[in-house]
Formats: sequence, structure tokens, C-alpha cells
Amino acid sequence: MRIIYDDGDYELLLILAQIDSLETRRDHLTSRFFKRKVLDNNSVLHYLLPPKRNLHVIDKLRHAKSYELVKMRTDRFKKSFIPYCLASYH
Repeated sequence: MRIIYDDGDYELLLILAQIDSLETRRDHLTSRFFKRKVLDNNSVLHYLLPPKRNLHVIDKLRHAKSYELVKMRTDRFKKSFIPYCLASYH
């Protein structure tokens, strides 16, 4: 943006150019990839997901997640692709 518009505030330049920020575009692409390529039962990456939770338990909860999150001891693992996507997009 600074190359095209010489100087200015990043947020203002995004509005001027009528485009989303890099963070927003990256988040959208990650979500789309996760939903299409990992959550699909026929996907090669589907085996990376933890087992699904019991449907009887999920029905009784308000904000239930379909997959049980694995216990995470390190921040590095918590920020890795599968745990991050399960916590953010599912």
C-alpha cells in the first residue's frame, strides 16, 4: 500500500483502495481451507482431527463444539494449524 499510495495510514489506505487487510484475507483463506480440506470426511487430512464428541452431550450445551479439544501443554502446539482452526472456525 505504501508503494502505491506513497505515504499514509494503513487503515485509511485500505478504505481508499476498497480492499481488506492482509490479516482479514489470511483469516478468510485459512477458514476456507480448513472447512473444505480438513473437515470434509473424504479429505486426506481428516485423520488429523480429534474424535467427535458425543451427540447427547452436544445437544445439552449452549455453545457446543463438535470436536473435543486436545489438552495442550505448550503455546507452540496451541497455535499450530489444527488446534487453532478447531478453536477459531468450528
